[in-house]
Amino acid sequence: MRSEFRLKSFGLTYNDLHVFTRTPWLSNQNQLPFLLYRLAVCLYHVVIYVGLRGALGGFQPLNLIYLTDWAYISLTLHTALNALLCLADYFNSRSQQSIGQDSSQPLPIPWFYKLSWVLYNVAFSEGIHITILFWALIGGDSSDVSILMHAINSVTIVIDVMVSGFPCRLLHFVYPLTFGAVYILFTVVYWAAGGRGEDNLPFIYPYLDYGGNPVLAVIVAVLSVVV
Repeated sequence: MRSEFRLKSFGLTYNDLHVFTRTPWLSNQNQLPFLLYRLAVCLYHVVIYVGLRGALGGFQPLNLIYLTDWAYISLTLHTALNALLCLADYFNSRSQQSIGQDSSQPLPIPWFYKLSWVLYNVAFSEGIHITILFWALIGGDSSDVSILMHAINSVTIVIDVMVSGFPCRLLHFVYPLTFGAVYILFTVVYWAAGGRGEDNLPFIYPYLDYGGNPVLAVIVAVLSVVV
């Protein structure tokens, strides 16, 4: 446990690249079901996000002001990138050209593996985060869209955590924390610049109304980042 709090634990090194592309529940020689799972999850999230935005009148720049979209795009990017990495690892292993080998020492990780690891931390933390925030602060909206974007997303996240082999480091909390801080900073800048939300209201979310209720907005903003 003490090693988890060493400075190097902020970093993105590991002694086996296969943990990012294989499930520990299957042998290394039988990873095809996991690859198919990865491809299916990737396809699901792409279809859900693109399909829902299309069904709701097409993608609009205004969609990008919402935390739900930031988090779901991050989740979709993670599943897409990891599906590609799993696909590459599967065919490399079949040709006996695996790119990762077990080692007692941390290995330098290619940047695309690092990106996948960061997206994993961000997307999964923020996915659970928006589910809790949505049903706690907004709620009342049990439409199919809300269930898919704010409930089923977390179900897929929990399943993925259970079946994947991604390592967990306590100090990697800095990645979702940074993501949250960047989003809150964006909401402040957007409000200060006169940006409008849904129905042309002067805020993105009612509880982030910096002009109408600054005390509540600051409290929610701080808690959203640190909790």
